[in-house]
Amino acid sequence: DKLYHRTEQYLLGGFDVEQEGARVEQALQALREKLPDWPERVLAVHARRGSPAYWAAFSSEDLVWHARLMREADRRQQGLAIAIRTDARRSVTEVVVYTAQRRDLWPLLAGALAMGGANILEARLFDMKDGWSLAVFAVQDATGGPFDTGGRLERLESGMRRVLSGK
Repeated sequence: DKLYHRTEQYLLGGFDVEQEGARVEQALQALREKLPDWPERVLAVHARRGSPAYWAAFSSEDLVWHARLMREADRRQQGLAIAIRTDARRSVTEVVVYTAQRRDLWPLLAGALAMGGANILEARLFDMKDGWSLAVFAVQDATGGPFDTGGRLERLESGMRRVLSGK
């Protein structure tokens, strides 16, 4: 039983289970420092959303990006929020989708990205503890570059919205 849980944690986040609490606390402390305008109660609610694997899987900059997306979506009562940015250093476009949990989320998003011409290099899906999901993709176009020209970002986003709305 212990081996199973250690293996699961390793595969989900690649970290030692004994250090899990310390890693989560480091991530949350970095979040507090980078979001000084957030009230502690809001940070506490946000902190309860993610699993230890989620907190260990991303840099503090990524966690801040996700937190702002989630908070704004919650504030606006949006059932779907999508954020896209280009990472020129890695030559990828990063796509984050925040929506209610659903069983078909993974294949729908992967299909929408593929139909938009995206090659998926990295894909991670986290079911948050509050009934929402956060999907994070790193994609490139057919030439090995990011989606950053000629309206491709807009088409990629509209395709994901269309597929998730059932159209």
